[in-house]
Amino acid sequence: MSRELLEKLETIEDLPTMPQTAKKVLDILNRPDFSFAELVSVISKDMNITASILRLANSALYSPRNEIQNLTQALSFLGANNIKNLVVALSTKVLFENFKASLLIHKVWEHSVAVAIYARIVSLKINKKVSEETFLMGMLHDIGVIIMNLYIENYEIMISEIYGSNESLYKKEKELFALTHSEVGAKLAEIWKLPEIYKDTILHHHDYTKSAHKDYCILIDYADNVISRKGINVSNYYDENKIKEIEKFLNIDEETAQEIESIFEEVYNSEKEIFALK
Repeated sequence: MSRELLEKLETIEDLPTMPQTAKKVLDILNRPDFSFAELVSVISKDMNITASILRLANSALYSPRNEIQNLTQALSFLGANNIKNLVVALSTKVLFENFKASLLIHKVWEHSVAVAIYARIVSLKINKKVSEETFLMGMLHDIGVIIMNLYIENYEIMISEIYGSNESLYKKEKELFALTHSEVGAKLAEIWKLPEIYKDTILHHHDYTKSAHKDYCILIDYADNVISRKGINVSNYYDENKIKEIEKFLNIDEETAQEIESIFEEVYNSEKEIFALK
């Protein structure tokens, strides 16, 4: 079951569904007449997500001038779109915890968190217009790994074989299964009824030049490679030429790169426990 997996995904009964809190939040925000009070009511029922949102809202990732003390303040400060992205992103942790979440798959989660944080920091420096969406895109860019691990025989064996090597997971998937986590993740985004921009970015995050939303996809492609260069991934593969190419395109000079790095280290190291990272 490799290529056929894409066609069969919608009919698989135990396919991971959109986490309930995230689904409710998306349903509310899809209505033009939604109220902030309703949004606060739904989110506040999940104490873990509520606490995580408040902590993240007060972190260097968002840098508030005054302390954010409750969800109402967080909504006012962050806006509905950022709240939506945080809820969905934080909810995805459940998928990595519940579905055959081995240590190897946990490493993919760690990578996803790091990419999300890095991509948002870069977007705030380079293009604030896309900053609201990049965090969630980073969180979801490798979601297809979970699905392939669940439904493709020998997938986790393949991951274990390339762990810590310089082999590309993406290229190895193509070679062995004629299918990639990017394609599977994009299909899951479609099944979850996420906006097309997420499907597109997940599908093309290994080659932003093919994306219809390059402003977003280039940030995920860049963060993916930089974070892999740090060794935060299943394999140690990264494309140094692409990193340099994107830095040139985005006008990220050495000083800006060092500033981004400094903020990333502060946020990532101080907020690890929110994402259950060790």
